[in-house]
Amino acid sequence: MINRFFNNADMNNATGFLYHDENGGKWLGTAKHILFSCNNDGLPYTRINVMFGRTNPSIYLPIELSYIFMHTKIHTNEDVDIAMIRISRLLESRYLVRKEYSNFYFFTDATINNQKLREGDSVCVHGYPEKKVDNNKTSLKKLWGKVITCPTEELSPSLRFCFCIDQPVEKGMSGSPAIASNVKGSESLLVGVCIARLQNGKIAGAIQPSYLLRDIIDNGKNLPRWLIG
Repeated sequence: MINRFFNNADMNNATGFLYHDENGGKWLGTAKHILFSCNNDGLPYTRINVMFGRTNPSIYLPIELSYIFMHTKIHTNEDVDIAMIRISRLLESRYLVRKEYSNFYFFTDATINNQKLREGDSVCVHGYPEKKVDNNKTSLKKLWGKVITCPTEELSPSLRFCFCIDQPVEKGMSGSPAIASNVKGSESLLVGVCIARLQNGKIAGAIQPSYLLRDIIDNGKNLPRWLIG
């Protein structure tokens, strides 16, 4: 889970996943738009805290906005709504995380799906819905759906890269990993990154395919200088 903060105020949450590339790099993947959503009269979030699933809540990884700007890669096509933050050094520098992260689940190049999914294939999105207002808590939700044709009325530029599932994702689940249940018999094969709930149809979630991760790591670009300031 990714908690977003403005200074010390806990604003809201999103979702991400861990990825370990063949060269030893460790990354936090998520939806690009959740890093740059603005709040507080146009000011961006100043920090995110990465919480590691069922791990002790005292074990988290704070990432300042300045680090995100310097260590994030995005796709050269602006319509790809995925961001990869290199966190190798951060994992080693925080004592409690360093002791535990060998137990965290990392997707790898071997668990990335490069096949095109077919209509009717089953996909499970693992994410954290937005925290409840009354108790400021959330928990992991597994959303099962089947691949469908994206509704034509919803095909904005960012959705040209997407496949859709027949279940609406909830707020807070942007950046969630989508996992196939019937591709090569694997239950942990990453097939995509959830980026949107399709608002008009109200029956579909939009997912950008996982092969884009390698494009970003190998050929992606750093964040624009105007964002860094």
